[in-house]
Amino acid sequence: YDAESHACIIDGLRLHPGHRYVFKHNDVEDCDKQLQRASALIEKQKTGGILVITEGVFGMAGDQGRLKEIAALKSKYEFRLLVDDAHGFGTLGQTGA
Repeated sequence: YDAESHACIIDGLRLHPGHRYVFKHNDVEDCDKQLQRASALIEKQKTGGILVITEGVFGMAGDQGRLKEIAALKSKYEFRLLVDDAHGFGTLGQTGA
């Protein structure tokens, strides 16, 4: 998950018994590195799955998540992508969509 994910995301992750890998904020190269680590663990254990969590618009700084670049990593790794867009709703484009 992105290092600057909202506190509610981090709280939920802390309650889950699985392994957690944090990538530097909006750093796709570091996300790639963490996906390598997670993929290696899954291959070794022969079980599990990967969920990458980021935000559409980060609430504290207002910057946009690098969604296209992270989604492009799906060509290298098998993972699900969860995008929290609670702060982005109504903020982008002429009509806020």
